[in-house]
Amino acid sequence: MMARQVQEPGRYSYGTSHLSSHDRGQSPGYYSGLSLNPRTLPPREPLDEATFFWLTNLKRLWARWKRSDAVNQMIHEYFASVLNPHEATLNIMIHCDDFHQGKSNSLSHTVIEEFERWRVGKESFLLSQLTPEVQLKAFNTIIRQRNPNLVKVVFNTYEMLRVKESFLPAIRDLIRQQNVQGGEILNCLGACQSATLLKLEEYFSTEDFLVPLIFQDKLLVAEEFLQTSPRLQHEVVAFLDHLLGRRHGVREEIDRIISRLQIPEVKRDKLYSKPLSKLVARLVKTYKLPPETCPNLNYRRSVDSWREMAREAVGNDPRLHRELVDKVINQGAFKEAKYWVDEFGIPRSDWPGSLVAVINNEPELSASNSMDQSGEEEWEYSWDKDPQLEYHIFPLEHDCITLVDTPAVFRDFLEAIKVSADNLLRSSGTSSTTPVYLAKYRYLPHVSSPSLYPSCPSVPDPCISSMNVKLVGIDCEWKPFFGSKKNDLALIQVALKHHVFILDAMTMGQGCPDLWREFGRVFWDNEGIVKLGFNLLNDLLMMKTSLPELESCKGNLGFLDLHLLWRKITKDFHFKFPFEGKDAGFSESLARLVELCLGTSNQQDGPVL
Repeated sequence: MMARQVQEPGRYSYGTSHLSSHDRGQSPGYYSGLSLNPRTLPPREPLDEATFFWLTNLKRLWARWKRSDAVNQMIHEYFASVLNPHEATLNIMIHCDDFHQGKSNSLSHTVIEEFERWRVGKESFLLSQLTPEVQLKAFNTIIRQRNPNLVKVVFNTYEMLRVKESFLPAIRDLIRQQNVQGGEILNCLGACQSATLLKLEEYFSTEDFLVPLIFQDKLLVAEEFLQTSPRLQHEVVAFLDHLLGRRHGVREEIDRIISRLQIPEVKRDKLYSKPLSKLVARLVKTYKLPPETCPNLNYRRSVDSWREMAREAVGNDPRLHRELVDKVINQGAFKEAKYWVDEFGIPRSDWPGSLVAVINNEPELSASNSMDQSGEEEWEYSWDKDPQLEYHIFPLEHDCITLVDTPAVFRDFLEAIKVSADNLLRSSGTSSTTPVYLAKYRYLPHVSSPSLYPSCPSVPDPCISSMNVKLVGIDCEWKPFFGSKKNDLALIQVALKHHVFILDAMTMGQGCPDLWREFGRVFWDNEGIVKLGFNLLNDLLMMKTSLPELESCKGNLGFLDLHLLWRKITKDFHFKFPFEGKDAGFSESLARLVELCLGTSNQQDGPVL
């Protein structure tokens, strides 16, 4: 029988016993706040003798049965026997051997989840025991955990949101702490996560932890914090856009910010103009900010779009190259002219005299052929060559990717889709109005037609004949911005399990209306084909806007938005993913979803394969 030190009948006491901390495997000393080294666990209070033996038995039971009714019952009986269950739960959690992992299948996670269940119906009775000291202890105990789900459970169980302002000093202490061994990343993560869960956005500025997290490439946590604060959304975008507007590049300005804020472990390869431009553009789109929020991004994108059009217009004709340079010089844009002579490889002996004169008087123009001196070429190299980037790669050969850019290939693509869908309906014995999930376990015959793809030799007949068109991923791409105005739809990606079709909407958008109407009938409005996507609404609206032939399509047959499904299963069914991911972030992106399901993320948000 477990030995007890009884203070009241049926209750454990929480003093130290005659057992030494060494005998009980404890770190001596009581918990007194955050530890100096953020990579170590906080100090643990010594357990009394009865609790020590009880926890030993619990660990043995857990090692044998893991999460089970016997384990749950033993934990519930313990909660009913202690003086302060809130404080006792923290002590038990931190003494679990797997507390530093914080995984959903760990004993420490099970303890807090069972406490959350046990306290249901006892909240009013337990409220008097939930003192500010206990809440602060819970905050300090859990704040360095990398598992956001465990942090959320503790914050909810200890009702921290009810007294959220009382945690402001603790969060600011996290921000102030500096550690050259990497502690600042954990400090900023913990501070940002806490402020997000406690809805304290109004009390912080962009420099408190948002700028450090962005510079450390910890965007998931930062973006989650920004979701509920329009003020900070504007301020962060304005800050990043200001970096893009630096005349002599962003490197010197970034170095000054790093020095002033003392930010360690900066990911410099993500702080050049190109990745910063992509980040600003994504934030503007995500938070639906007005174009005037990012004037420098609009300028850069206007220049990028102009250069793309100019490059397409002159092609490989040397005469047009020189004419373009002359016209740019006539507008007084000597820096842009320098860009084009370098781009086209025009010998200096063939440069216009006015450009040579300006270069001689302004040597800095000769040192760069880009819009600024931000080190774009160095960034491009480091981005492509970074050996630490690990992504999930879909095993698809090049000959299984078809560019649909002619009416003939478009017709073949539609025929393959139509034949497969018709076979699906026949084999399942369903009508065209039968929901697809009723027939999802039926056999789908292979498509077999030797006449398919006569104009596409890169796709062999065996590949096409093995297509099972019942589940596809869909995604859209757009041309670069002209300032803040988006261009029309560029590509529609339709990904089957063993084949990907890329529909060139710019080439065929206006030239084959009948085929687009057929596309709407056999694909869009066909509930026999499940169309998977992520944040599908924008893609569907863009397709209808750019392709008038699709306006009559219903848009609600056989579409499955994985983003909405993700939210549904985690919120209503408490679904646990097989992987936890490397970043303890809350951002709901396709890359994050792939990481949770497969262990590594996809390189960028794209079609769902």
